Order: sequence, then structure tokens, then C-alpha cells
Amino acid sequence: MENRAMNDTGIQIRPLEKIPGVRAVAALVPAQSYQRRAPTQLRIHAPDSHQHLDHFSKIDSRLPAQRLFALPEVTVLGKGHILAQNLLVQDNLEGGHPPSKLLPELARADVRPVQTIDEPLLYVTRYGVKNYGHCLTDIVPRIVHALRTRPDLKVGIHPQFVEAALEALDDLGISLQRCVLLPEHPVRLTQGFFPSACNQHPLTHCPTSLQLLRSRLPDLLQKAQAAEPSSRGKRLFVTRDDASTRHLTRHADVLAALQQHGMTPVTTGRLSHAQQARLFHEADEIVALAGASLSNLLYCRPGTRVTMIAPTTMPALYFWDLASQCELDFRVGYFPATHPSKGIHSDVEAAPADILALHTA
Repeated sequence: MENRAMNDTGIQIRPLEKIPGVRAVAALVPAQSYQRRAPTQLRIHAPDSHQHLDHFSKIDSRLPAQRLFALPEVTVLGKGHILAQNLLVQDNLEGGHPPSKLLPELARADVRPVQTIDEPLLYVTRYGVKNYGHCLTDIVPRIVHALRTRPDLKVGIHPQFVEAALEALDDLGISLQRCVLLPEHPVRLTQGFFPSACNQHPLTHCPTSLQLLRSRLPDLLQKAQAAEPSSRGKRLFVTRDDASTRHLTRHADVLAALQQHGMTPVTTGRLSHAQQARLFHEADEIVALAGASLSNLLYCRPGTRVTMIAPTTMPALYFWDLASQCELDFRVGYFPATHPSKGIHSDVEAAPADILALHTA
């Protein structure tokens, strides 16, 4: 009856600071400001991508401070959302905002916890657990910053958390023995903790978080060298052969043209975190479809030439900000989306000559 009454009254959404009983217990990262540089080259190959140009002109970035919050008596639902009584934590939702169907789904769901964890547990977020880039540049640093403040905490991990991101945690000195794999059913946390985000997806990255990740680069290079002594080359074509969406319709033609230009095709999803870091760090030139593997741009040396190919339906501003902070020679080409209704997942129609012209301009 208690659960039914909760659903009858309706689940509401609140930011952390507006939820009764939730309090900030530590400061993690101070507020930060920085300016983004415009891309070296920006080419528009389809009319509907002009809508993205407004974003590229907004180069002043201000990020809020990041804090650690105590969330006593909360429930982590099967999909990873955090529920405090009948209040859904807004900071834990997709990009800070819920999908339109989320609340109706929760109103019909049984959200009563079937398991209780009494020990202090850090739970970061559901958002981006399937995405290597969001895990690497957002979730992993927040875990590290929080545990440096509260080394007594264990870490709750969602079942779909990316394996390479778990490797990154280990590379940053967080023992995976401290990680608790949460089940798909609702779990009650009597002593929950949550590190707030200080980035603003998809426009901004936290400079402190990027510095944290890059600080481990020497160790990552040594680890990758031990696993794979030979280099994969200085000029790379990063493919999406292992992805289910966002492919080049003329992949074979583009591959042949780039190979003639001296580029080596690579697929990062088959590589460890350390191997990906080394791959991007050693590269002088990179051509890639917009995708999570480009989060490894943070390991590139300043001045590395990177050409990103994106469908007109995908702004891909996440990578622009990352490339700007890392001082890369960053080129962006928006090409026609073959199925605009699929949004960011659409395949891309791009001529090899246009890609090469953008990369070599």
C-alpha cells in the first residue's frame, strides 16, 4: 500500500540541494572558467547542419563547483536512477533532464527495494554507463575525487558500466575490490553518497578532471608498451567497425583513399584503456567518425591534427570542447545524414575527396 500511495501522488524531480535530508559534506573541485577555441577548419556539407554554428561561437565556459553529497535512505533503481522517497534526483538523470517517458514508467513500476546496503556507498550516476567517453571523462574522475576525500567509501557500479572505464579506475589507483556491482532490482542505501557533476554535457568538460586523467599517461604508456611492443602508426583512421550505428555509407571507398594517404585503420573498442591512450598519444594525424573513442583525444599531444566526421544530425560538441582544451588542430566536417529520423545514430554520406580536403587544408 505504501508503494501504491507513492505512485498515486506521483514521483517528482528535484535537484540535490532541494531534497530534504540531502547535504553537501565535502568540496571536491572548485568552480572553473576557461575559453574554447574555434575549430581550425569547419566545413558544412549539408544545409541542415548550419544550426550547429551558433554553438561554435559560444566559447566562454563557466563550470560550477563539484561537491560530495550525503544521501541517507535513498533507493537506486534497476536502471540506476536515484530515488529519495518520491523525489527523483535530477542530477542523476540523462544530461540533467529525464526522458519524457521516464516518469510514467516509474509511476507504473514497483520501486520498493528488495535489498539493503548499510555500509557507506558512493554511487555516481546512471547517465553514460554504456558510453566509454562519458565514463572516462566524467564518471571516473568524480569517483577518484570523491574517494580522495572519503577513502572509507566503497563504490557502487551499474552492471552496464564500461569495462575500459573500470580499467581506468584501476589505472588511477582505485582498487576494483572496492567496487560493488549493483543488481538490476531496486537497492536501498542507508548511507549513500553522490559526487555532483561540474561539467555541462555536451558543451563542457571539467579541466581538473582532464588533468587528473592525463597525469597517469606515463604509466599508461608503459603498461601499453608491455602489452603491445610495436606501434600502430602515426596516421590513424579510427573506424566504427564494432559499433551498431553511425557508419560511413562509403566506408570501403573512404578506407581505400585514407590508406593511400598513409593512414592505418584502427578499432578502439577492442583495446584496453592503456592501449587506447597510447594509440592517440603517439598519433600525429587522426581521421575519425564522431563517437566515444574520440574521448581519447585527451591523451593527444598538443597540435595533433584531428578530423572529425559527423552526420548533420549530431552536433558532436563534446569532442570540440575536448579538442580545444587539449590544444589540438581540430577539423570538423558535417556531412549528410542518410536517415535524419535516427538523429545522432544516423549513418553518414561522405565522399573520400571531401574528407581528405578537410584533413589536408
